[in-house]
Amino acid sequence: MAQQQTCSQATNTLLSTSTSRDSLVIAASTIVHCNDQAARVIASMLRNSVPGSLRDTLARIDARTLMDNRLSDSVAVLAKDPHQSIARRTYFLGLLARYYNPRVSVSTLELNSAVPVVLVPVYHPGVVVNARPITGSSRERVMAAIVYLSTHDGDADIRKLAGLIASQINSYPQ
Repeated sequence: MAQQQTCSQATNTLLSTSTSRDSLVIAASTIVHCNDQAARVIASMLRNSVPGSLRDTLARIDARTLMDNRLSDSVAVLAKDPHQSIARRTYFLGLLARYYNPRVSVSTLELNSAVPVVLVPVYHPGVVVNARPITGSSRERVMAAIVYLSTHDGDADIRKLAGLIASQINSYPQ
């Protein structure tokens, strides 16, 4: 049987630099249900985890799961950060699309086709909504970040992808 953690224990575990793999996994599954701490901890993990590490993977899973306006704002900042790799900025752009509409996922497979469709439907979004859900004004900020990336990102593919997301995302039910 899995060991339970409090929100405080989960926070300490996820922000610690030396923790067992099992404890990290348990803490990551706990933190998404911690209203006051979740967004801050997940954003910190996204900023500070080594790309490709277990901690980074858990942060990505939690970021896809938690629908929180503070987290969407943090991801928007990361998506615009030119110090992030192209792969990470692309991932963060996909998160922004999910925050705008949890029923879509971004695919780059058709990005350079004659008629690129970059959004695919998600029928079971599997989200956790906490005390600070993504509201209308949060969604407007998310869309503004996507539109910004479509004109200002340093990578042509990210600009193209963001523009296609902005033009296609309202075609999907929410």
